[in-house]
Amino acid sequence: MSEIWPKKYEELVSFAEDKHTNPIYVSKENHCEHRAINNDRDYINHIKIDGEVIPKVCRDTKRTDFLLLNETKKTAYLIELKGSHIKDAFEQLEVTDRHLKPILKGYSVQWRIIYHSRTIRMRTNEVNQYRRKYPCLIIHNTPMEEHI
Repeated sequence: MSEIWPKKYEELVSFAEDKHTNPIYVSKENHCEHRAINNDRDYINHIKIDGEVIPKVCRDTKRTDFLLLNETKKTAYLIELKGSHIKDAFEQLEVTDRHLKPILKGYSVQWRIIYHSRTIRMRTNEVNQYRRKYPCLIIHNTPMEEHI
């Protein structure tokens, strides 16, 4: 279903919720929260991938929840907010990254998984393999706050 993904940067950013220099951007879902602190007041595009760029009716298409683009620093954050099923998050990040990579040339792409479930085991071999394979990946319990 790659035809539902945006093909051009302009098409992707047309979905931006915030196109400003706000001091904070919050991505929230599944009782999880990612707070991006924008102390430098960089130009940011905050985009909801799941439900906006990719409609909810496209259930068979894996995708992350949010994309945060720091246009000033050319950094893209793929954000997956997980209540459980941490293994699904890895595939969602990989698929989203693969589809958006041609559009985001020149951006440093960072992956974030924010979870809230106490039952998620973060020290499994599979999780450790993903952390080694993708140094851009940070997995954090909710809420996660970072300076962008």
